[in-house]
Amino acid sequence: MVGTALRHFIERAIDAQAADLDRGFPASFDWQRLCRDAPRMAESVTEGAFDASDPEMAEALQAQVDVAFRVAHVTALAVLCVAEEWVDDPEAVLDGFGQPAEDEEEEHFGVLASELLGPAEQYLHDEETQLDDRGYELQRLFAEAWPLASEHLVLSGLFGEVDGSDVEPAAAELHPLLAAAGRLATLLAALRWLARYPEAE
Repeated sequence: MVGTALRHFIERAIDAQAADLDRGFPASFDWQRLCRDAPRMAESVTEGAFDASDPEMAEALQAQVDVAFRVAHVTALAVLCVAEEWVDDPEAVLDGFGQPAEDEEEEHFGVLASELLGPAEQYLHDEETQLDDRGYELQRLFAEAWPLASEHLVLSGLFGEVDGSDVEPAAAELHPLLAAAGRLATLLAALRWLARYPEAE
């Protein structure tokens, strides 16, 4: 699946799973906390230019981060379903990620997140960071997924005007915050993949 077919697959995935992301997302990781914390982080990043105490500004930014996370996460899962050569039925595998995980998978995800997420985020800023084999596999999956995840963040209208978008574009100084939310969402998609398919570690 390449080119137009892949993009259509991603668009269908976003339509099918983004709005109901919590249904299949591991309960052990509170990704919506990122949305709630966004105004405080924005105030820090902009050195007070963003007023986190303004309810309207805070609510708008929380909505933007929410969209960024959902779009990037579902896009990343869709890309991995297609990119991993052993997957015979990408549609079925993707549908599986929309369902609640089994207890063993949920527990495995929690372990992976606690052990790998911090070093993985550090590696994105410093490739000299030492990782174990699981960490390098996580980076491989991230590298597969991030280019199209970032592309679909742009298409979502978060960074500027895009026809059909109902999300107000963020001010330019907040774009790095939205991109960071997308990168985290992509890393977590890769972690979910490792938790579901431990033979990939």
